[in-house]
Amino acid sequence: IAGFESVRVKRIGLFGSSLDLSESSLMRSDRRRRQEGGLRKVSSSQDESISHLEEARTIYEDFGGKRGLLNVCSSLAVIYERVGDYPGSIVHWERVRMYAEELASINSIIRALEGKARLIRNQGRDSSLVIEMYLEALDFTKKNDLNENRAEILNTLGILEWERGYFEAAIGYYEEAFIWFIGNADKIHAGLMLNSIVASLIKLGRTAEARIRLEKALELHEVSGEKKLHAHALSMLGDLNRENQQLEEALLMYRKSLGMRWDIEDRVGEGWMLERISHVHLLLGDLQLARDSASKALEIAIECGERKLQEACKNLLTLESL
Repeated sequence: IAGFESVRVKRIGLFGSSLDLSESSLMRSDRRRRQEGGLRKVSSSQDESISHLEEARTIYEDFGGKRGLLNVCSSLAVIYERVGDYPGSIVHWERVRMYAEELASINSIIRALEGKARLIRNQGRDSSLVIEMYLEALDFTKKNDLNENRAEILNTLGILEWERGYFEAAIGYYEEAFIWFIGNADKIHAGLMLNSIVASLIKLGRTAEARIRLEKALELHEVSGEKKLHAHALSMLGDLNRENQQLEEALLMYRKSLGMRWDIEDRVGEGWMLERISHVHLLLGDLQLARDSASKALEIAIECGERKLQEACKNLLTLESL
């Protein structure tokens, strides 16, 4: 989110739940086929899984098992997305939505909306359509008091607004999610929301507000022990110090952030901190230190395939050669 890195709410268990659902549906469909005289066992390969699940879907359609159809179509949507067949996945998320409405399964409706929106977004299509779908999902969470889902969707909406440059709107979503997370003593995700708010405030040039919110964010990260978020907050404080010509203070923040990147083996983050450190050394007139840091950052950028970091480092090295 802060230009060089993006942090998302961890949908802990969501992908695992999708896999569990796929596995349970496969077992159910296999049992049904054996009961109906099926000849094959469920294969672990994705092609076989799709074949079996499509067969199971046909059986459920013949027998009118809507709950089975909902589960099978959910599994198919997940697998089609995994293999990169986005149109196939979208078709099945639409079926999930249809069966979920017939069964009044609100969680499945929300999941279908999120699944389809995610795929449309990944295809690079109109972001306003994606936002519209997430807003519909958000409305379902409000009407049904699904507050945890609501907070996660609010974060996603904040990210979407951020990506299209609507930083004020992004802050509104992040603030609402922050209130829920902090009210439920979820310090990790509350800290994440504050990082996102700070990044948005910086984009709007509201640096005084950003500093105030950063103080609270750093307190939360210290308590939660979430080093990646802590390192991110420190780097933003370094950016604010650098822009305010507080170069020694900026260098200190970047070095603290760098140390945390080492601790969590975040090579890309390490590269960006070295790039930031190089920039400060250049401003201080320490050309050799600037060159050394930029060179190390460039090595990491090449190693990790980070093109933006490579470009930033090459630009710095060009400046240092002047």
